[in-house]
Order: sequence, then C-alpha cells, then structure tokens
Amino acid sequence: MRTPGRGRGLSSTDIRKILAVRLRPSWGYAIRIQPQSKMRAALRFPPPTTAMGALAYPLLLIRGDRREVLSDKRPAGSSAELVRREVEHVAISVLARTLTHGSLHKVNQLYRGKVFPSITALPSVFIYSEGESWVDVAFILGRGAHDVEELERAGWGITRLGSRESLFSAESVEVVQGERRRTTEVETRFTFTLRDGMTVEGSYEVLQVVDPSSSIGDYSQVPKTPLCYPAGVVRVRSEEPLETISFDVWGKTEEVIIR
Repeated sequence: MRTPGRGRGLSSTDIRKILAVRLRPSWGYAIRIQPQSKMRAALRFPPPTTAMGALAYPLLLIRGDRREVLSDKRPAGSSAELVRREVEHVAISVLARTLTHGSLHKVNQLYRGKVFPSITALPSVFIYSEGESWVDVAFILGRGAHDVEELERAGWGITRLGSRESLFSAESVEVVQGERRRTTEVETRFTFTLRDGMTVEGSYEVLQVVDPSSSIGDYSQVPKTPLCYPAGVVRVRSEEPLETISFDVWGKTEEVIIR
C-alpha cells in the first residue's frame, strides 16, 4: 500500500484508502438505461452504480455469498447493496474513443396464436483507438477497517462492466492511501457531479445517472444527477469549496472530487 507524497502530519480522519482498478476492454460495453423497452438506449459511459456492481460480484464470491439479487428486499435489489456501505465514492475515467451503435434485428412476436414480425435494436458502445484504451475506476473506501488483500483480489476479479458480454480484464489493481482536502480549484480526469457555481475548463460530457448513494437495483423512482465525464484533464473552479481526495497511482498524482 502506498501513500501520497504530500500529507504528512495529517490526522487519520484526513486519510482514506482507495482501491484503484485499471480495466482493459475487449471490444466495448453494453450498459442500457432502465427501465425501458427492448429498444432501450445505451449509456455512452459507465455510471458509478455499474462500477459498484462490477466490484460487488467478485467481492461477494470471495466472501462466500453467491447472490446476485436480494429477493428479501421489497422491491428486490442488487447484491451490490451489500458492498455500497463500504464505498464512500466511486470515480471513473474513460481513456478511449467511443462510438454508440445499434444493429437492427428482425424478431417475431406471438400474440393470441398469431405471429407478427417486428424490428428491435440493442445499442452498444464500441471502443476504438490507435493506442491503449482503459477504463480507470477509483473506489474511495469509507472509514473503518478494510481487508486490503480481499479488496485487491476482488479488483483482479472484475471481468465485466454492465451486461455479461461486456468483457474486461483487470490490468492493474492497487490499494493506496489518499489525502482529503478542501479547495476551490482542482484539475481532474475523473467523473464528478456537476453543481451550480462550478466552472469547467476543458472537454467533457454530462450524463444523467443514478446517485450510487441511493438504493442499487431499482431505479424506477430514483432521481438522476448530472455527472461530468472529462475527456482528458479538466480544470474545475467552484464558488463553494470542493472536497477532494489526492492520491498517487500508476506513476501520477490524481485528484478526485467527492462533493
């Protein structure tokens, strides 16, 4: 476990553990908006709830829990709920060029003994690039004791983001320590919630996604929040102080905006 070069003399409440996972896509991913029909749209970038589910599956297997759905809840929820309490924040950086495409498929519908032809489409996001393509995920862990070896094993066990055909391989997994601080200006390449009073310099896209602090699995009544996906590094200025986490990983110092 490594600690950032800065931050000597800080109290324990200023330090957080971060599980940093670098994922390599095989072709892209299919993360589709719920709830919708079979022709539901695909999200261009993975939301935090998808990353939480990707970590929850191997982590719960390591702990001997094979449930994917919590049927004892009403309504039924995802097993990622069991892990959500341990993760304070999730930030994502997509280092790739993406293209959304959905092929048309002819299907037959059976209704009262009669067959009707129909057309459907299942869009997916394809990744193309001349160089390396990565999806980096930083899981900011909450306060309390954490089994570092268990978390590292779970990070190496991530095999998909979204649907089962969205295959990924973990290329690097590190558990590091980060310094928590407050500032009105920061440079980051990781996702953050866009709020009033913020000024963003650089290229980025905004998606309406589910806040991972809410219940995971049932999104029909959950409000969406605007999440900013930087295309590279952006500079963020805010009228109100921002809470950030600064940490060293993969040979660089990264900073993530928590709130």
